[in-house]
Amino acid sequence: MNTAMPTTAIFLAAHPMFTSDEFAQFVVGRGATRRRSAHDLLRYHEEQGHVVRVCRGLYASVPLGADPSTWTVDPLLLASRLAP
Repeated sequence: MNTAMPTTAIFLAAHPMFTSDEFAQFVVGRGATRRRSAHDLLRYHEEQGHVVRVCRGLYASVPLGADPSTWTVDPLLLASRLAP
């Protein structure tokens, strides 16, 4: 039985907040040949409730077991990512 965590889950666990460009770099680094693959994968995880879109190009990872419809983003983390 393979108990290895999928690589996207590892990325999401290590990045509580990330940009779409950071995610694309991760996906391309794992062998994807098209940038569109990253977009499609990110949209899939958003639909599954694994990530929430904070604003254009900025996403937050939803902790395992949390309900994405009621979970809120850490305001300090958000402020740190939005600061110039």
